[in-house]
Amino acid sequence: MTAATVRYVVAVRLTRAPPIDRLPDPATVVDLFWAHAVPADRLDHVRTSAPAPAGRLDIAVILRAESAEDCLRTVRNLCARTTRSPTLSGWTAERLSTLPLAGLGF
Repeated sequence: MTAATVRYVVAVRLTRAPPIDRLPDPATVVDLFWAHAVPADRLDHVRTSAPAPAGRLDIAVILRAESAEDCLRTVRNLCARTTRSPTLSGWTAERLSTLPLAGLGF
């Protein structure tokens, strides 16, 4: 496996300060991530939980990257593009953590 093909899973927490008019639909959030991804992101998978009423949305992203730093930079940029959409206006990426899938035997 070359460095460019290492797959990482990234846990992202999007938050938004109250008041929140309406919580985004999880399927719509996944669609937005795919819509804002570019080929250079090397995105493989996106999954999200139902948003918490307190303004928290947990997202798991799987992508290929050359390093953990490259992976986090890519996901931060993807989150920045995605949160510019009207549906996620006011939401920000608060916490990101990453783990290489190769270390998990995948």
